[in-house]
Amino acid sequence: MKFLKCKSGIYIEHNGCLVKAGNHKLPETTLVINMGSAHRCPSRAMGLCKVSKHCYAYADENTYRSVERYRNRQQIYWRKKSAREITADLAQIIAAVYGRYGFLIDKIRFNESGDFFSQRDVYKLNFVTENLRGIYPHLIVYGYTARYDLDYRGIVFRVKFSGYPNGPWGSTYVMPENQIPKGSPVCPGSCKKCSLCATSAADIIFPLRKRS
Repeated sequence: MKFLKCKSGIYIEHNGCLVKAGNHKLPETTLVINMGSAHRCPSRAMGLCKVSKHCYAYADENTYRSVERYRNRQQIYWRKKSAREITADLAQIIAAVYGRYGFLIDKIRFNESGDFFSQRDVYKLNFVTENLRGIYPHLIVYGYTARYDLDYRGIVFRVKFSGYPNGPWGSTYVMPENQIPKGSPVCPGSCKKCSLCATSAADIIFPLRKRS
């Protein structure tokens, strides 16, 4: 197993599985795993993403081509490996992080970039989540999707619809700050300050801000 610690988190590679513990917005107790890059995002290609012009993942890949290559490698792993193999690899990574750094991973954030390509990805992630929680009952697996057209009945992972109502775990909406309704839960811009998306089924507003 390979570890590379940097300012924004810890890169980990194991059996072809590429994940990162933390980033500039997420704490190191959250693992990030992607099914693909923003450039290969099915929601973008299908016209389902309502904020593709403001996608930070897509912008990052344009700025740093190595980021896109890294996420493309994640896609290859996700498609090549079985749900059982992915479960085993992630379980070993969580144990290794605890052994090496002394903290326990409590969340997995899926699809920081990209989205579900098909219903098969939903079933696959659900299997991984169910079996990981059998080993680590405290673990929360969560994320967002614009694939409102897929079936999420019976899932155990937590997913909010992006820009569409009635998500399985609530929905998120992006809007200018001056249009946000009073009293609405608003993203503070850092999951190090707030865990509402992972822990609450409430609808969340993401303020549309200019990239710095």
